[in-house]
Amino acid sequence: MVESLQVIASHLDCKPGVAPEALGELERKLGTPLPNDYKDLLSLADGATGFYGAGYWIIYASSDVPQNTAGYGAPEFAPGLVIIASNGGSGLYGIDTRSADPGAMAYVEVDAITMSWDEIWFRADTLVELFEHYR
Repeated sequence: MVESLQVIASHLDCKPGVAPEALGELERKLGTPLPNDYKDLLSLADGATGFYGAGYWIIYASSDVPQNTAGYGAPEFAPGLVIIASNGGSGLYGIDTRSADPGAMAYVEVDAITMSWDEIWFRADTLVELFEHYR
């Protein structure tokens, strides 16, 4: 999985990866564990922008994730959704943390304007599958 994420990251303009202790702090601030593949990506790149295939990605730095999640209204309109990235428009990418089991959490795309669990556009089991869907 890490090798696939490294390939994806090689197509993006990446910031340096985050330290392991910052990942624990992010989970503490969000009040939920996070999937290992997302933490692996943050270890490679703590924020990134650019095209991967046909999709444009803005991957938020770990320090911005709690603020962006709250700012988009996820706690109110889609409780359990953690916003981790954007397509530069109204498309947001996030993690469905409602299961509280990092191994069972799915990646989703939702519109920032119609934020709701009823309006999920796409769901993937892994971060690599999410990227590949938009390739």
